[in-house]
Amino acid sequence: TGYSGVAGSLIAKIGSATSTDGISWGSRQLRWDVGPTGSWDGRSVGAPFVLMDGEKAMMWYSGVDPLLKVGIGLAINYTTIRAALVDASVDASAAGDTILVHPGTDKYQLVVDKQVVIRSTDGPAQTIIDADRQTTTSAGGGYPAVWIKADNVTLQGFTIKNAMPTNGYVPGIGPSPGAGVIVIAHGAKLRGNVVRDNQVGLVLAATSPSLNNIIAANTIEDNTLFGIIGDLKDSTIGG
Repeated sequence: TGYSGVAGSLIAKIGSATSTDGISWGSRQLRWDVGPTGSWDGRSVGAPFVLMDGEKAMMWYSGVDPLLKVGIGLAINYTTIRAALVDASVDASAAGDTILVHPGTDKYQLVVDKQVVIRSTDGPAQTIIDADRQTTTSAGGGYPAVWIKADNVTLQGFTIKNAMPTNGYVPGIGPSPGAGVIVIAHGAKLRGNVVRDNQVGLVLAATSPSLNNIIAANTIEDNTLFGIIGDLKDSTIGG
């Protein structure tokens, strides 16, 4: 669901949260910020109302300008709601479930904290997780495009790109690199992905070793510092 919330600065913004029972809510993320300084929605935004047309999300919302004049805006997006649906699928899943992701580009961070299989239906050329060079995240620490926290997760068939370094700290790793994928669990299977245009392609936690991972048939290229770093001795890495 979408909601408006007020931070310590008393500026309202629009976020999303997911629930499996309508009572307990999690995966809160900022989805729509205020507009540029001085604009019609530059002071606060709220009261979101979303309609879906296929994969196109249309969100009507209220905005307040610096003189406290209220207006109504329309935002159209093909990716934000897709991302929320993937998050909701992970939240609602049980161990061993498979989540299929259809073609599209999602500009957000995917945090996987359950033992699931996440697979694209049409391969990495058509299914993209784009960290969008962000430097902060509601999940804490830095901003990898994909953060695998649960054991025995499979991630297959995605392009993963544009993760930038931050001053955050990732448990088991230390200062956060701009990693396409960070694994802080065991038994991850990464197959058939393209990991590119990040600071580091893949990080396997070294201070709390990430063990027994299988990294196979991935293309890891054009990352500015390293392709793969971390504790690799107990993992299988193939072309």
